[in-house]
Amino acid sequence: MLLGTQQTSQRVNVCLWRTKRKHCKSDAAGDKRGMQANYQAIVKEGEISETLATNVREMGCNAALLAANTIVGHQDDALRDKANLDSYFSKIRGEVNLIDMKFNMDEAKILSQKQKVVSEETMTNGSDREQNHDVQVLCD
Repeated sequence: MLLGTQQTSQRVNVCLWRTKRKHCKSDAAGDKRGMQANYQAIVKEGEISETLATNVREMGCNAALLAANTIVGHQDDALRDKANLDSYFSKIRGEVNLIDMKFNMDEAKILSQKQKVVSEETMTNGSDREQNHDVQVLCD
C-alpha cells in the first residue's frame, strides 16, 4: 500500500514493524516511542489524514495482537482481534476510496466489470511545499 510519498510509506512500514514487536517486553517502550514519532510525522506532513493514519496504526496493532493470540492459543482474544482487524481494514478501504473518488466524481462511471482507468490527473499542491501527485480513477 503506497500512502503519499515514499518517505510517508516508509514511516507507515516502520510503524507496522514496530507494532509487530509491540509485546516483546524488552523493546516495547522504545518501539512505542518510535511508532508514535513516525505516526506524528505522517500526520504532520499532511499527505494522509489523521483518521487514515490512525486506522492504519490500529489495523497494525490488531494484526500483531491476532498473530500473538493465535500463536499462544487464546482463541477468544484472537477472534476479537480478527474482528477489529477487519473493521479497521474496512474503514481504511472506505476512506481511501473516498479520497480517490472525490477528485473526479463527475467522470467516475462504471464502464465494465474489469478495472479500467477512466480519468488521470496530475494534482499540484498550491502551498509553500512542492507536491505533485498523479491520480488515477479506476472502475471495477
